Amino acid sequence: MPPTLNRILSFYLHGDRYGIDLAQVAEVVDRSPVQPIPRTPSYFLGMMHIHGAPVPLLDLGAYLDPSRPTTAGQVLTLAPAVASLALLVEGAGRIEPATELIPSLDEIELFPRVARLAEEDLRLLDVERLLEWLTTALAGS
Repeated sequence: MPPTLNRILSFYLHGDRYGIDLAQVAEVVDRSPVQPIPRTPSYFLGMMHIHGAPVPLLDLGAYLDPSRPTTAGQVLTLAPAVASLALLVEGAGRIEPATELIPSLDEIELFPRVARLAEEDLRLLDVERLLEWLTTALAGS
């Protein structure tokens, strides 16, 4: 039996291409108006209504580098089993199978693994680690 391959959704931030496990994403939508959330860090853009439900919208680019907020793009909504959270990115790319997942040699802690794809390697967003860090940051604000 051949090994199970992870399906990776690529996305763009600050001109670079990254990946996220497709199983963690519910859908990709266009950005819509948000309602501000008082007393939250600037990388939380507000609440966005997705299918009638309010979902917090995080500017992933601004979270990684506060001097470089995302001015336009698409929204990756996380699967309900993962978290009620949407991530603003510059754009979504393709869905591709990963032939292998390996540890990253980069120092970027939110991207500890690399997905080997047919054409290139992509750094994978660690959604669980992101959620842990956000929880800690919000508890302190």
